[in-house]
Amino acid sequence: MKNSAARTMTPAGLTLGLALLTGCTMQSPSNLAVHEALFYGGNQQRVVWVYGTLGGGSESSVKLGDKPVTLRPQLSGDVLGLPGTLSVDGKATSAGTTTATGNRINVTRSGGNYSIQALGNVEAVYATDGAAWFRLSGPVTAGQTVLASAVQNTFLRGAGDLTDPEADALGAELKGQGALAVAVLPDDSLPDQALRVEPALEAGKHPLTGLYVQSGIAQVAAPTQPVTTPPVVTTPPVTTSPVGSASRQLAGGSNAAASNFQVIVARDAASLGTVWNTAYGRQTNVPALPTLLAGRSVVGVFLGQRPTGGYSVSLASARIVGGVLELRVNVAAPGPGSITTQSLTSPWFAAEVTGTFASVVVKDAATGRTLD
Repeated sequence: MKNSAARTMTPAGLTLGLALLTGCTMQSPSNLAVHEALFYGGNQQRVVWVYGTLGGGSESSVKLGDKPVTLRPQLSGDVLGLPGTLSVDGKATSAGTTTATGNRINVTRSGGNYSIQALGNVEAVYATDGAAWFRLSGPVTAGQTVLASAVQNTFLRGAGDLTDPEADALGAELKGQGALAVAVLPDDSLPDQALRVEPALEAGKHPLTGLYVQSGIAQVAAPTQPVTTPPVVTTPPVTTSPVGSASRQLAGGSNAAASNFQVIVARDAASLGTVWNTAYGRQTNVPALPTLLAGRSVVGVFLGQRPTGGYSVSLASARIVGGVLELRVNVAAPGPGSITTQSLTSPWFAAEVTGTFASVVVKDAATGRTLD
């Protein structure tokens, strides 16, 4: 089984300034090796480290994919500039994007415990609360849901084929984006292949690790008792329905077909299709519709278009008060200097809710501000 780990976000917008080496003989470094981390879900990024030793000159060259690149001594001060690696076209790593995929996991949290729903086979699952990293599980089979206790882990060490320095660098970058879960994907489930490298590498010199990132981890509240005001002759009682453990986040992502903030409530198959089409309208592999049970609704919350990666939204809690469903959500945005993709994103999540309500209000769990 592979080192299960996370591949994090490659410096957003690391546009490859690829130098065309026409008329030059490619001089490759000695001890050449290439390590790739492929990210899916909340981060569709390819992070490529090139290892090697330069000869007598100050630079060398290889081909990554169909592009010739120039290798020089590694940069200082870049978290992804690891010992033994070379800079690629003036950047610490080579950067690219990966193919959009459907959700692979749905991780929720209740107190100190986690529930892991595998929507595809995964080799291991890790999570961070924004302060520390935890290993949640080993292999989980598609369709299986397991309960897990969090075991503290040093960043993403042990994930996939990541070396400890790679796991630490990626884990540090991801941790800065708040609560999230990372699943290590089997090689045979990856929609992308390893880059072709010239000159050809020796066996074992090109490890590949696929990681699915779930942005945000929904906090499922413990059930509480309904609160009912005493009846008054002239005013009907107001009841609060504790959705609590009866609500759960079904899915989420960052590539919805929604330009503006919107909330879609689904109470039948047709409206559920609208939620799913809005959520996955920009993807080719759309997961099957979930089953909509009697007495339950699916609510899709779409933040709208954002200028880069690093934005996310997830369910924190839900309750029904006086016929109004109040969703409190965790909203994250990239901090200054964060590594994010330089492409438009559209964060969203879909939650299953039990109970009857006539309208929905969405509030930021941290500030109490109503989103609209």
